[in-house]
Amino acid sequence: MKKKAFIFSMVFLAFYVQLNAQDFSAGGGFNYGSQINNLGINFRADVSFEDKWSITPHYNLFFNKKHGIISERWQALNIDFHYFFPID
Repeated sequence: MKKKAFIFSMVFLAFYVQLNAQDFSAGGGFNYGSQINNLGINFRADVSFEDKWSITPHYNLFFNKKHGIISERWQALNIDFHYFFPID
């Protein structure tokens, strides 16, 4: 199962699929956790509303890190709110 998940994530990230609809986009990428010194992957989406606002949730999943018989897994869920200032 771990091998299938790893292959799926590598294929997904290699092509960096970006889906665009009217006010929605989604994608993914690699990340690095400096506190745990480990690589990970992320999935994110951007939803725009009311022409000046958008919300971007993103989920980070870091690869397992082994310490003998103990396995360590880190995850993070972040949500960003954006306000766009019109510039003439």
